[in-house]
Amino acid sequence: MCICVGLISISEGEVHGIDDETDVHPDENELKDEEAGKFNWNKLITIVFALGTGLVFSTNSIEMHYSAKNFNVPASMMNVDGNFVVGCLVLPFFIVETINGTVEYTTLDIILANVNIVCIIIASTGLTAGMSVG
Repeated sequence: MCICVGLISISEGEVHGIDDETDVHPDENELKDEEAGKFNWNKLITIVFALGTGLVFSTNSIEMHYSAKNFNVPASMMNVDGNFVVGCLVLPFFIVETINGTVEYTTLDIILANVNIVCIIIASTGLTAGMSVG
């Protein structure tokens, strides 16, 4: 996770292409001058959330291990409850963005997102079950 954050922070960002039809090359100095004065909020937010994700995953795994070992909480119950809470937090944002037309999701996007969610649930349940054993 930390390596990914480092790579994001040192990346150059968007690469400007060349217009093939007119064969006009943008002046690199002008582009650098325009970008130099702008603060890249998207990169900052990406780095903060990437670091936050690592912290949350670490804290979550410690909590799962503690609960599974000391309170005999089943791994499946812990993950279903946790993912339900996360879903309740994320779903309103999805609904608002969809209603406002801020982001348009295709059917394929929604299907792939749900497949990813199922894979994450299976992986986290397996991780919790493994931590309850050892």
